[in-house]
Amino acid sequence: MNLRVHRVTMIALTLGMFLETLTLGTPNLAAQKATPFPERQIDLTALNFKQPQAPNYKNGEVFSNLSLLFQDVHAHVEFIVAKELVVYFSDLVDERVTAQKGQPPTPPPPHTMEALFLDVENGNLISHQVWQTRERRFFNTRYDTQARIMPVRDGFLVHANNTLSLYTPDLQKKREIQLDPSLEYAAMVAPRGEVFFLEQSNPGVVSSSGGVSMVVNGDSEHWPVAHGEWRSSETFEKVRSIDLFPGSAESVSTDAFAGEWYKCIDVERADATRTHLCCGDPCRYGLPMFLTSDQILAEIRSGFQVLSSGGELLWERQNADWSSYDIYDYMRSLEGSRFAMLILAYRKLTLDDTLIPKRWFAVLVYDRSRRSKVFSVVLKSENAPAIALSPSGDRLAILSGTTVLSYRIPPD
Repeated sequence: MNLRVHRVTMIALTLGMFLETLTLGTPNLAAQKATPFPERQIDLTALNFKQPQAPNYKNGEVFSNLSLLFQDVHAHVEFIVAKELVVYFSDLVDERVTAQKGQPPTPPPPHTMEALFLDVENGNLISHQVWQTRERRFFNTRYDTQARIMPVRDGFLVHANNTLSLYTPDLQKKREIQLDPSLEYAAMVAPRGEVFFLEQSNPGVVSSSGGVSMVVNGDSEHWPVAHGEWRSSETFEKVRSIDLFPGSAESVSTDAFAGEWYKCIDVERADATRTHLCCGDPCRYGLPMFLTSDQILAEIRSGFQVLSSGGELLWERQNADWSSYDIYDYMRSLEGSRFAMLILAYRKLTLDDTLIPKRWFAVLVYDRSRRSKVFSVVLKSENAPAIALSPSGDRLAILSGTTVLSYRIPPD
């Protein structure tokens, strides 16, 4: 069965994510050592912040209804500008609503997203904002970015309910797009933040067979099609468009998108020209992320490779002992000048000259132009931290439990 045709999510993978979420605990920051001292440490408990806790769903409930896991059970951190960051999270709703006479309850359970905007230099709260949202339609942001905040050049986007809005750094709404409530939307920002890509598609249908739940796009006889548009993040004006398979855009530039396709990573441009970025091991198993319009990071199990848009390997970092750690996340600065990798070590090891104790996390920051690691932090935490880089990559923020750690990355 072609997974891309049907968008089937196997319950074993999803259940693993679900069980991992249930193990979240309070971080132990006192165990930090051999790591730079943060420029600022912000205790969010003073702002009544608590890490979201997933509803206590039973395994059988999850197996039979995968949509219970569509909610975002993680808090996120993003830089809005160099001196301002936002910590945001969704108020979780128990979706096990009881139907009466075969009909769902009216009104449906409310959903909201809260955001704490912080001055990273003094640790003060700038603003506490709340947006009404709706139930998410998938847990992968390639399909649905509901309840997400996405920095762009000179501001940030908010996807909440049936609206995509643009805000200035001082939290003034500048413009918005009304979205069709019957469709599914995913927004993705290109490097430099001057352009974003907005994909719309028909929502996947949750079905259950033999007690196992799955999400299906279309049916066996019809190839589902999504519509994508590149838009200016300043004016929201459409600059180009393309039809594509739903969720196939892993990352975008100003005129192309990249994603996995069968046994390759492909790049497809707005004129529908498709080329293979790489088809050989280990790159073909990776996930692409544009750093610039002509440089793409391929996230692989053992590390990463940076390739030109034509597929030339520019530089890489790999570790042969990849079974000793897990890579939890990659992210780039808005300008694409730097990117960071979040790692959990299963035993004591050294990666790119950074010593990571057993069961500790590490954040490794790389400079695209220098082609080298320029900064690293190791920390002990019972749950996977969230990380963010400032637009130019000169600051790193780590959200661990209820604490934000801000680091200034030394200049060249």
